[in-house]
Amino acid sequence: MLDPNAYDSAEQLAKERCGDWPTLAAVIPHVFNESAIPVRVSSLPALSYVISAMDWTSCDVLLQEIRGARRSDVEAVGEAAKRFMRLHRVLFGSRRVQIPVTRLLYSYLIYRKIRALPAHASVLDIGPADSYLSFFLATDPSFEIDDKMEVTQSLYLLQSAMGAHLYDEGYLDLARDETEYRGPVIRNPFSQRTVPQDRLILDYTPRVRSTLYPWWRFKDPFQRRYDVIMANENICEMSGDAFTYYMRHIASSLTPEGLFFVHGIGRTTNSKALDYCLKVIEWAGLRPVIWETTPQHGGTAHTPNLLFIGPQHPQHGSWSGNFRARRFNTDDPIVRAAFGLDEPPGEITDHNAFVAALRAYLAADA
Repeated sequence: MLDPNAYDSAEQLAKERCGDWPTLAAVIPHVFNESAIPVRVSSLPALSYVISAMDWTSCDVLLQEIRGARRSDVEAVGEAAKRFMRLHRVLFGSRRVQIPVTRLLYSYLIYRKIRALPAHASVLDIGPADSYLSFFLATDPSFEIDDKMEVTQSLYLLQSAMGAHLYDEGYLDLARDETEYRGPVIRNPFSQRTVPQDRLILDYTPRVRSTLYPWWRFKDPFQRRYDVIMANENICEMSGDAFTYYMRHIASSLTPEGLFFVHGIGRTTNSKALDYCLKVIEWAGLRPVIWETTPQHGGTAHTPNLLFIGPQHPQHGSWSGNFRARRFNTDDPIVRAAFGLDEPPGEITDHNAFVAALRAYLAADA
């Protein structure tokens, strides 16, 4: 787990090493520095403010998307809540826990969707923010790689805490990697020992299942290929240069069967900015398979959901580049599985009922 001072030191070191302002200007966070959440914290306990600030909305719209929660949904979110409670205890040492119910349910819906994709063993999440997706991926053996890139210091530290807690030695924090000392072991010149003793020093490199990249390591995730690359609203809130960079590398870093999943197009994204983003996505060779809108626009998703295939996908030539038309083919097995269309409607349809069901589930295991 990374502490704030170590992150700040690594970030400052990366800025000094770059020496190229146009590059820094393209990738340094912009929108987040003007948002209502704490973008920087000076201590780990301050992360509690980040958790509470992000969990501000109601579950109702999420429950509407899945046509009500079923017992299995409550159990899945309940198990994730247990893992959150353990993390909370480790981080803050408090027995009283405010569980971020809405954000856990939000992350669960994303988990359901990407689990339904034909290939999903390796995942890269660009800008996960306070997503608790890893609480679901870490316990599902069908997900082998759970990588992330986060640009905001406070949210990076939150993801760092989650990664270390969930994956233990299988977690790699590359901001910490910047500050690790790799020089020779310095012997104590004041030691009274007359016979030098050898020290057993080894490089311990366990199998890594989850890697967290800071913003200054923006090239590194794209050195491998992923079955799923995903992003939330942040992808459309980037600077133009950063967006172009990421789209180009996302398109080339998907496996042949890989998909790019976007959940949300950004509250700060106006029509002109969205048109630019769509042109860049088209230029990168991505083609839309799903474009589902919100109920206000005739759709079913709580936030716009876009699913793209890459230029190497075997079905790339069969999909047109119409980026404005709604695409939600209810005959498609992926759509049906991702949105639970073959499951019966759930009986829990509002926020208070879901919280009550979750409380009862957790109390039964207390």
